[in-house]
Amino acid sequence: MEEFKNNFEFIVYLLGLAFIVYNTFRKPQIRIDKDFAVFDTQFEAMNKLMNERFLNIDKTICSLRDNHIHTIEKRQDIFEQKLNECNININKLSVIIDERIPKK
Repeated sequence: MEEFKNNFEFIVYLLGLAFIVYNTFRKPQIRIDKDFAVFDTQFEAMNKLMNERFLNIDKTICSLRDNHIHTIEKRQDIFEQKLNECNININKLSVIIDERIPKK
């Protein structure tokens, strides 16, 4: 009977040892899986937020670009108009000078 008791204790010891080893490797793996799931959801949320922000920045930059191009075009039109007026005035002055100064 003593031998059976020793064998039974040895089997219980081996089962306990196997359970401890199993828990030692299994619990950290479960915790790591949970942490990865949390990090994954946080990363997806952050990625979505950053995409929205960059999209808004892109829209703002395009709007600014279009506004500046429009302003430059307006200024260019005004400049061309004033340049044409100057050319007309220079031609008038040239004609007046030619009429006033006698040719020899």
